[in-house]
Amino acid sequence: MSSLRKRLPSLNGLLAFEAAAKHENFTEAAKELGVHQPSISRHISLLEQFMGRSLFVRSNNQLLLTEEGRRLWQAVNAGLGQIADATDELREPPDQGIVTVACSFGFAHQWLLARYGVLQKAVAPVKVKLLTTDHHIEYDQKEAEILVRFGQGDWPDCFARKLFKEEVFPVCSPDFLARHPDLQGNIPQNKLAERLKKLSLLHYDTGGQGWFTWDQWFRIQRVSYQTPSDVTYYENYPFQIRATLDGEGISLGWSCLVAEHLEKGELVSLCQPVQREKWGYYLVCRKNLATRPSIKAVFDWFSNACLIINDKRIDYDN
Repeated sequence: MSSLRKRLPSLNGLLAFEAAAKHENFTEAAKELGVHQPSISRHISLLEQFMGRSLFVRSNNQLLLTEEGRRLWQAVNAGLGQIADATDELREPPDQGIVTVACSFGFAHQWLLARYGVLQKAVAPVKVKLLTTDHHIEYDQKEAEILVRFGQGDWPDCFARKLFKEEVFPVCSPDFLARHPDLQGNIPQNKLAERLKKLSLLHYDTGGQGWFTWDQWFRIQRVSYQTPSDVTYYENYPFQIRATLDGEGISLGWSCLVAEHLEKGELVSLCQPVQREKWGYYLVCRKNLATRPSIKAVFDWFSNACLIINDKRIDYDN
């Protein structure tokens, strides 16, 4: 068999071609690779000479792949992608059996801390460290191998497994409900919404992370509502739930975060939940870490724990 060196074009040419095909633009490809546009044009010209085929055509000032170019791009994209993945795996330090899990204060306080000891024992000898923050963690910072993230599971270059679907509903304390008998009973949700908007609603500072808001909830109920300009936002969800438990007002409750309070009778739900497709809590790691034994052990524990909880029925009727 002839050597790969004779069969393959230059690596620089393939890199230029991959970038040009992705952007469908030589100038954008040059920006990505940190070179000048004529350099990209030269590499593409040499690659076309090597292949004996045209790889691009220009149509209405747009750069398009030919059929041959598309076949080559699919092969190059797959090949370079596999090389990149293998390189990432090899550059990662060996599995030390220590995994840092990062999550929000809300998820930690409302769900994980009560199960942290069980997690530690279940995955031993893997050691699990916990990092809590309400600030977005970028994976290239490598502060944590695993992150519990709220969103739609579409983070680039990440492996994501859904833990909980998003179910949101108004909750209050039994004492608050007793003080507002007009909220009791089987009330149509739009009528309930009209009554709720006149009461003390507690608001969480979403921080631009996609959390469901009272404005959205009322919009789904088709009830006009505008958040008061002087409203005080809670920056910490456990603090807001504490205020709700103390009877200070009504909060939006995420089922996975308030389930234990509901089961204990510390909170009551006021109506059926609203669900958003794809939104929820996900367990996330970089793709190149997904097969690491310690990572897999933690992923499997979370999946099993959440499967049990998701199978349990929550009574949303007050």
